[in-house]
Amino acid sequence: MRTRSAGQANTNFALEPTIHEQRRLALAELRDAISINDEDFIPFLFQNMAPELAIDTFLRKSRFYSLSQRRWKLPRSCAKLLDKDIHTPFLNILSSILKYFLGEITAEVTRELVDTHATDLRHREPNSTLHHSRPSLVIKAEGPSFQLPSTEPGQTLQKVGYCNIATCIDIQVDGSEFPISDQLVRATTYARQIFIHQPNRRFVRTVVLTEQHLRLFHFDRSGAQYSQPLDFHENPQTFVQVILGISSLDEAQVGLDTSIQWSKENGRKVKGTLTTRGANGEKVMYPLAAIDPIFSSSNVCGRSTTCWRVRDPTTNEEFVVKDSWRSEGRPSEHTFLEQAVGVSGVVQMVSYEPDRCQTKNLRLFGDSVPPKFRNKRETRIVMKAYGKSIRNYTSARQLSCALRDAIAVGHFGLFRKGTIHRDVSLQNILLGNPGAEPGNRGVLIDFDISTLRSSKKPADWRMGTRLYQSIPTLYSFKLTHPLPHDHIDDLESFLYVLVHIMFAQDPNGPRCEADKMLAEWEKSVDDCSMAAVKKEAYLTRRYVPFEIEKRWPSPCVDLIIAYAAFIQNLMLEKMELNQLKPGVRRDREDVIASEFEQHYNHILQLFDTAIGALDEPDTWRVVEDTDDERWQKPPTLPTVVYEDESSDEQESSRSSLKSAVVGDEPQVPDGVLLTTYISTLSNITEIQVNGRELSVEDQLVRATIYARRFVRVLGISESHLRLFHFDRSGAQYTPLHDFHEDPHTFVRLVLGLSSPDEFDVGLDASIQWVIEGGRKVEGTIRTRGADLQDIVYPLVQIEPFFFRGSISGRSTTCWKVRDSETNEQLLVKDMWRSEDRASEHTFLQEAIGLPGVVQMVNCEPDRCETKSLRGFGESPPRKFRNRIESRIVIKTYGRSVDRYTSAKQLFCALRDAIAGKILSPENTQTMFNSSSTGHLELFKKGIIHRDVSPFNILFGNPEAEPGFRGILIDFDIATRRIWKKPVDGKIVSSVFQP
Repeated sequence: MRTRSAGQANTNFALEPTIHEQRRLALAELRDAISINDEDFIPFLFQNMAPELAIDTFLRKSRFYSLSQRRWKLPRSCAKLLDKDIHTPFLNILSSILKYFLGEITAEVTRELVDTHATDLRHREPNSTLHHSRPSLVIKAEGPSFQLPSTEPGQTLQKVGYCNIATCIDIQVDGSEFPISDQLVRATTYARQIFIHQPNRRFVRTVVLTEQHLRLFHFDRSGAQYSQPLDFHENPQTFVQVILGISSLDEAQVGLDTSIQWSKENGRKVKGTLTTRGANGEKVMYPLAAIDPIFSSSNVCGRSTTCWRVRDPTTNEEFVVKDSWRSEGRPSEHTFLEQAVGVSGVVQMVSYEPDRCQTKNLRLFGDSVPPKFRNKRETRIVMKAYGKSIRNYTSARQLSCALRDAIAVGHFGLFRKGTIHRDVSLQNILLGNPGAEPGNRGVLIDFDISTLRSSKKPADWRMGTRLYQSIPTLYSFKLTHPLPHDHIDDLESFLYVLVHIMFAQDPNGPRCEADKMLAEWEKSVDDCSMAAVKKEAYLTRRYVPFEIEKRWPSPCVDLIIAYAAFIQNLMLEKMELNQLKPGVRRDREDVIASEFEQHYNHILQLFDTAIGALDEPDTWRVVEDTDDERWQKPPTLPTVVYEDESSDEQESSRSSLKSAVVGDEPQVPDGVLLTTYISTLSNITEIQVNGRELSVEDQLVRATIYARRFVRVLGISESHLRLFHFDRSGAQYTPLHDFHEDPHTFVRLVLGLSSPDEFDVGLDASIQWVIEGGRKVEGTIRTRGADLQDIVYPLVQIEPFFFRGSISGRSTTCWKVRDSETNEQLLVKDMWRSEDRASEHTFLQEAIGLPGVVQMVNCEPDRCETKSLRGFGESPPRKFRNRIESRIVIKTYGRSVDRYTSAKQLFCALRDAIAGKILSPENTQTMFNSSSTGHLELFKKGIIHRDVSPFNILFGNPEAEPGFRGILIDFDIATRRIWKKPVDGKIVSSVFQP
């Protein structure tokens, strides 16, 4: 063998560059991984693979093992191999073992060692981005459970894949081997694919080899288990036993369930049989109706359900055979299905085989299992076959009938017998067979995690399918004593099945664009609290989104609304009880439980009413299309990315471009370029190179980032310039201008950008500062008083008390000032309102004297307009939205109510902000008839605030009298009742929207 010094070895040798993409999937399987420290474990597991005498004879004869050196003929360090071929030495040794011990084999059953370190073994995943992996070596197998890989059109024919290998072997270099965590991920990836491609697998064993050591990985439905490194040079007999064990010709010894067998043609399965016990306890061999299972879980550990379609060999009736693994101590599904015999609306069992296998026996633990190990038992159930999942309905009536029978017949019937399902979901409700009678038009299946009513098991957020779990179940994760999971939780889950269907499909079955509410639910599957909050929000509705109401027949709409209202009342009652201790709530809990028949009968009536109405289409309400702007989707803004700026700045810039006046035609009229503009204190010039200029959108983003507070920016290249103008109406830019061809305009433009007159560069000259040492030290604000005379207020602090950083919009800025005569501290508020919106001062004028409402001192309503800043006059461009600046002077108060120091202080403040003065009981009527009472009195005057939030309610000043302990402020977006403005989610603070 050619070698080189260890210093030249490639220590970063990668077996497979894409294996890490499987890490997320693999880690989910490794929660219960167990390390076995017993050095006798491997010899014990493979002790009967070959007689010791036969192994000793092999070792004496083998040219790959040295008895004198007690060592296999491998390099002591593969890192020194010049050609990096670490696989061939192992391939030779392992192949010699197989050839010696498995030489006398038939053509139908073979084992062959194959080097796959450079071969892509294709994966099969429901949602995988990784399509292959590369074990170092595999043992290719032929036999009743194996077949050649399938080939899609255009793919190269493969002779080896996860569907025809007995095991995988990874080879790594001592000193450079992966840590055990990465070895586990790799081994789990291989095992997972073997389980997926070989659906009758019970366990998978893989091996990692280095020049000196062997590590064994065992996978079954209880999870993963791995050994400590074993020196296979010192233990050559054990090494041979391991290789023979993982390549055994006996399919049961390599982890396959031999009760399922196939016959093949041209290497592919063409038919098969499944053997189990019949109802009389005798063996029955069912022909498979389909080669592959109709359902197979992709998980290694867990219930790992696999379902097969078979036919009765006598009657030819189709059945479904379900294999699944349950945790030790959990009742078998067949115990619930025995109770369901004869109950309509529930899957009917034909026969069962409850304890076919246990994972502790697959690991040879016996009754002495490790502390962390959780034994699982395999159960096989033969059931009658039904239709597809309920989501495959073809009419609204079929859907309603199927749900009606599954709930009010099936679920109700089993509940009366003492069974609670606990996993109601879209996948666990089937359509009945064609022509099914009422009661069997919808069938409830999958009782794997069911429980008995008498056990009163607490609701458990880990049980069931997250998308359909009830609100009390979701909240159980943070409750000390959650209520038992009961029929109400399952009835709520049925509602969410209906929601899922109606919000994502049309009445005839095909799927359509799902409502965004469903997308939000799916985003919350990993957050129980958020999932519960979103479902609570849904239950408060008494309507469905317009598009769904338009799409579905009105009886279905009425059904889902009434169903949700009914569930909300029950859910609220349960959540109230969940806050009480078990001893306190027991009587009320028993009352709710005793009313189950009323609950089912109410839902039965809802469905029967809907089904009856569906039979009379002439009575359906027709929802017409509407041009109402409430139903219009908000426009999608172009996404502009400039990589040199931070993401926060980019996002803020994009928000400032919503009102940008853009286009290929000049957007600034001739002669306007040099008129007055709002600008920063120092204007900015952006220099770019011809041929490498940014796009107009990118230039806009850069300009907005530079001009954070005000706006005017010049972009210039060797031959052209573009002027950007920003004000509170948004952004505007000119077409490219050749300043070589027009030098006069260029000079005027530069002079305009650098004008010594602060008004010309966009500054508000009513605010002035005294500068010392280049820093502002004091300042004043000039405004109009109530008598229309100028008043100059000294600034209490140099910087604004509040400043909104966005360029476009209301852009509120607040300054603390002091009245020179009274020394009273006041607040000056500058803001920009849309031209069609009423000025805040008009509402505050009507609030003068009212307790619980901010008091205005004076105002200056129309100080400036953005159309004047741009020189538009009375003919602005079509897209332009004019904004008008207002200034109001108001009294000052305390901090916002979220800064309360006691519960009493908080409640008094809220009470006064809402209701104003506190009067004696005998004067209460007088107060409501004539006295001023804060928000209430404003409402009586016809004013609606529209932006109530903790930040718009202030504490009154210290020692404030009742009625003034809480003050409502900020009437920027207030409106009048007579205007009857529609609710607008874009107007108010979203967190506090009703």
